[in-house]
Amino acid sequence: MIELNVPFLEKDEAKRLGARWNNATKRWYIPDGVDHNKFIRWLPEDFVAVSAATIVSAQQHTRTEYSLSAFLFKISDIIQNTFPHAAWISAEISELRLNKGHMFITLVEHDEQGNLMARSSARIWQSQVEAINHKFSQGTGSNLDAGIKVLVLARVEFHAQYGLALFIDDIDPTYTLGDMAAKLAKIREVLTAEKIINKNKEIEKPLDFVRVAVISPQNAAGLGDFNREAKILAKYNLCEFVYYTATFQGEAAPGSICQALSKAITEHANNSFDALVIIRGGGALSDLAWLNNEQLARAICLCPIHVMVGVGHERDYTILDEIAGERFDTPSKVIHRIFTVVTDNAIAADNSYAEIGRKIQHIYKYTDYVLEKLQLEITTAANNMLQRVAERIANTLQQIITQAKQNCLSIEKQLQLIMAEILSQSPKQILKKGFALVHASGNKVISSAQAAQQYTNLTIEFHDGAIQVTQYDKKD
Repeated sequence: MIELNVPFLEKDEAKRLGARWNNATKRWYIPDGVDHNKFIRWLPEDFVAVSAATIVSAQQHTRTEYSLSAFLFKISDIIQNTFPHAAWISAEISELRLNKGHMFITLVEHDEQGNLMARSSARIWQSQVEAINHKFSQGTGSNLDAGIKVLVLARVEFHAQYGLALFIDDIDPTYTLGDMAAKLAKIREVLTAEKIINKNKEIEKPLDFVRVAVISPQNAAGLGDFNREAKILAKYNLCEFVYYTATFQGEAAPGSICQALSKAITEHANNSFDALVIIRGGGALSDLAWLNNEQLARAICLCPIHVMVGVGHERDYTILDEIAGERFDTPSKVIHRIFTVVTDNAIAADNSYAEIGRKIQHIYKYTDYVLEKLQLEITTAANNMLQRVAERIANTLQQIITQAKQNCLSIEKQLQLIMAEILSQSPKQILKKGFALVHASGNKVISSAQAAQQYTNLTIEFHDGAIQVTQYDKKD
């Protein structure tokens, strides 16, 4: 009886070929009379070596023919003999799926230009999945997923029906962390050489937020956390939020975010933003690894808007956290910063408004007091002035009256003198001085001899009476 080394997954195939199960030894064996060549891949190494020598010797004399299964079994034996022990293999996970508790992985390798160089399927048995995933998660902060590089301890097996496969017994998480760190270091080195790594950090942090651009995955949990406070600010017109949707995982993530970034910058030229927010909730390390991209990092460094990044949870970190103007652990902390600044400014403005009102009221009261005081002073001054003017007017009036009286007395004296003078010059007084007044008929005064010659009868008036004179022509 020849016992076989049959893996658990291949027991059905061994049974189909005629192998039997030995309950005592807990191993499969070849019954007597059954062709050994059907079981070459499961035969013990010493038996295979003897059989191989016999086959070589026979080949020297006759042509050897194999059935497909026997030939593939032979290939399997050669692989098993060449790689009897597990080996550490570095590769990238391109696909990963679970089936009935087992983990099926596709490992790939690319050259520096991104060309595919190798591909192989790999498996982790259900009994090992939890332990390996736990170890990797504890070491890297993420579960195994597509898109990350790993260093696996794998055994190679070849199955006639299922082909070549690697069976993973262990994964070294430090290799994955080292690969990611190397990628970050390379991006950091390029941005430093271009002298742009701190360019966005040099933009002055906003003192207030009135208009903010937001880039996030559509319907993401992190966006929901962000919107809980953002909607309150928008509701009361304290801050406007403009949303741009982008993919944040997979190969398309960097280009999608760059496209959204470009749209926001274009809008910024027409109607400026105070800040540009990039947010998404936490995720697997492999998901966040897509954000460690040189093109995306350069676009953020050169962004003319102050960038605020809130990607993942507190333990998550990407190159975006390093180059953005401000870095936050979660989307909730980003909006909390904005909400705090806006509300603090609103409260400060309200307090300032109230203080201005109080100061205006104080100024009003003080002004009213000053005006009343001025009015009283003006009234008092005016009354004093009016009193002085009245006194001056009264004094002046008294002076005028006194002067007028004096003038009247003087005029009266002068009038008396004039009257006396006039009276002294009256006809009666003149007649008393020896003068006479000559009248013609009709009491016409005759003041010249020529005028007197024209009348015959004249009246000569003296101071004490009048005489009638008849004038005769000398010829008569």
